[in-house]
Amino acid sequence: MFYDTGALIRTFGNGECCHEPWQASLASIREMTDMLYDPQINSEMKNKVRTALQTLRGEYLEQFIGRFEAEVMAEVYRYFTEEKMDLIFYTDDFEKFVSAGKLRIPRKFMVEEKMETAPVGYKELSPTDDQWVALYSGGKTNIFDLEINQYAVLKNVDSEEVACVKWNGRETVQIGSRSFRSKAFGKIAPLDMFQRCAFEALDNHEFVVLYGRPGSGKTMLALGYLMQQIEDQSIRKLYVIGHFEPLKGSRQLGYMKGSKIEKQLTTGSLGNILTSKFGDESALAELLDSGAIEIISTSDLRGMEFGAEDAVFVTEAQDIDAYTTRTIIQRCKKGCKIVFEGDMEQIDIKRESGFEKMTKVFAGHPNFACAYLKNDHRSEFGVMADQIV
Repeated sequence: MFYDTGALIRTFGNGECCHEPWQASLASIREMTDMLYDPQINSEMKNKVRTALQTLRGEYLEQFIGRFEAEVMAEVYRYFTEEKMDLIFYTDDFEKFVSAGKLRIPRKFMVEEKMETAPVGYKELSPTDDQWVALYSGGKTNIFDLEINQYAVLKNVDSEEVACVKWNGRETVQIGSRSFRSKAFGKIAPLDMFQRCAFEALDNHEFVVLYGRPGSGKTMLALGYLMQQIEDQSIRKLYVIGHFEPLKGSRQLGYMKGSKIEKQLTTGSLGNILTSKFGDESALAELLDSGAIEIISTSDLRGMEFGAEDAVFVTEAQDIDAYTTRTIIQRCKKGCKIVFEGDMEQIDIKRESGFEKMTKVFAGHPNFACAYLKNDHRSEFGVMADQIV
């Protein structure tokens, strides 16, 4: 294997070792060092580069060949043609991949694997007999090695999802079924074990993050709970915060007439999301006119403060950058109900998203819960559409 610079960062950027034989050009050391001082490269990538350099300089310097001042592709070509090296060129740069093909150099394109499991919030487990016994005997220990308020969806021997639990810091708690009821949405009950975890999170924690694929119920579950709380007068006012970021690759309309509320409901994804959930535009407009709900763009956050009797619902939160995410949270007083929902696979912004970082920062806090919604309940075609790449 002959790694280019990007392949080295992917392989060693997490501090892990590679036990298979490989080589790379000294020019990659130069390129990675230059990346540390490039203002166009974000801090997360720089951290990976720094980790890769530390790992490579510590254990693998003998793997590097060639000239420090050379170009990587020139080195690959030289070693393949002049030195007759038996190599496979590994790269994550598509142009280099194409160039290697034209030069008849054996190559492999390294692509980042799509995330199949949630980074935080839950586990899917098939318990042993002893673990089932411990659970039904009272669950006084951390049976499944969970973080505080982390959920586990449990499967039987046939891989059917049959139960869900969480560790609350004192005991492993089985999560029962519950429902939300409001005039706006009627009765909403969980459709699977993942939704059951989301219901528990919304009902018991001050700060909740729901995330998952389209059609998994993120928005409907959150709004169903929040409208129940408004009608019960447990919440004074619901602030719905959105970013008005256009769909990746789409074009925006120009100037449109109308009041602020009319524009909020008819332009951008936020108005479409809310109108579709409430059934029609007039029902939502009535709630807006009454002051029970207020829609706020992320561009209008400065100077805002959300009180202890209020709730903040941030929708499509994967398209909100880290700075804005932090600002929203810092505008909430103690006791304010905070709910973020989003899909980490549908990021449309070019800036760095704050969504996943937020879940990792607050993981383990006793008033924070993160629930992953795995299943699409909207349509079987939605699941099949994942194959359109």
